[in-house]
Formats: sequence, C-alpha cells, structure tokens
Amino acid sequence: MHEWRKILPNVVEYMGSRVGFFSIEQEDEKHFFRRFFVSSEYRNLGIGSAVICKLIKGYQSVNKQLWLSVFIGNPAKNLYLRHGFEVMRTTEQYEYMRWSPEHM
Repeated sequence: MHEWRKILPNVVEYMGSRVGFFSIEQEDEKHFFRRFFVSSEYRNLGIGSAVICKLIKGYQSVNKQLWLSVFIGNPAKNLYLRHGFEVMRTTEQYEYMRWSPEHM
C-alpha cells in the first residue's frame, strides 16, 4: 500500500461505472505507465485501447516516450504491441517496453 501513496491512480470509467485504474509515474526523465487494470467483465470492449490511445496522443503532442513493464506471458503485451510499444529488454519475469513518438 505504501507505493500507492506516492502517486494516486487514475480511475477508468465506462458508461458511468468505475471499471479500472492506472498510474503514470515519472522517474528522472522517463514516464512509466503502471498498475493498469480493467475489471474482467469489462475486458475486450476496447477500454484498454481507448486508454492507451489517449495516453499516446498526449505523449506524442509533447514528444515524450512512455515506458512500461509486463509480466512474461501476460496477454496485455499484445495490446501494447498493437499500439506501437516495442520490447526493449527481457528478464526472467518481465518484458520492458517503450513507446516512442519517433515510430509514429
């Protein structure tokens, strides 16, 4: 719980219901997309894509990169790849991905 005190989550709403959350954190010059969650009953409705598209549009307008990490085997990786994230490094547990405005 301590880490949630650093950055308040952004709430994701769909048709008036709170269906998920995420956070954006800055470390040095890097911006990280973290703790992205959409309730299971609201998955595969385009909500994840809508959130990522909105974020990308904002980061593209200020010419900044966006970073994230995803557990190996997490199907969300395909969502990130579809929206232009690239795998930059892999460990035993995680894949570290980056979206860059230069690739758009």
